[in-house]
Amino acid sequence: FPSHDKDNKSVYNKWGNGDTLIVFTEAVKDEKITFILPNQQEATLTHKALYKAPKFVVNYTKQPELNDSIRIQFNHPVVQFDTSKVQLMKDSVVMQSYKKQVSPFEFVLYYPWIEKTTYQLLIHDSAFKDVYDQYNKKEKQAFSTKAQKDYATLLLHVQVKQNQFHYLLQLVKEKDEEVVYQFRVETSKDIQIDYVLPGNYKIKFIRDLNKNGKWDNGDFTVKQQPEPVSYFPEVINISGVS
Repeated sequence: FPSHDKDNKSVYNKWGNGDTLIVFTEAVKDEKITFILPNQQEATLTHKALYKAPKFVVNYTKQPELNDSIRIQFNHPVVQFDTSKVQLMKDSVVMQSYKKQVSPFEFVLYYPWIEKTTYQLLIHDSAFKDVYDQYNKKEKQAFSTKAQKDYATLLLHVQVKQNQFHYLLQLVKEKDEEVVYQFRVETSKDIQIDYVLPGNYKIKFIRDLNKNGKWDNGDFTVKQQPEPVSYFPEVINISGVS
């Protein structure tokens, strides 16, 4: 959520790919913004006003799984919203769902899906306003949930030999290493993963040295190495349930 400068203008930031920091501000004239980095060094950014703001783009989950939510994501920070204009419908009836803003760039819609059921997500015009005073356009998406039998359950027996370390265990897709599930592991335990779709997966381990719940790629300025990563040696194939 936003920080504020000395004139009480909102300043938003998020990390892009790699080490890229993306900054959004309500400021409309040329000025400088100074950041305090984790190593306490200062970095100054010269901000120049844009004559035309980039297009406001809204993306959302097109096909949620039975245990999943609908994530509505934005390319710009959202500063104003009306959740009554975000509706989940079944058979033309508006369903009661829970909506939560998890960051200026993301909203989540939660609902206890019923298998093999058709729903419709409706995002009305002007439900969201971004930091550049732009509003979203109307969006409508119909989808049908899968059956319970379309998923599998994976049971992992995890043995931790060195309890002084904190680990992240990730179930990732074999092809692109997209993270499907992630768990914190500190001691030996059994982990049951439900709602796994058929496909090939790998088990990835990250030694979470700073306990921040994600892999860190190190810091050259302080000679800090990337967090160690290892894999279970075999690819796990999940077959569909017939």
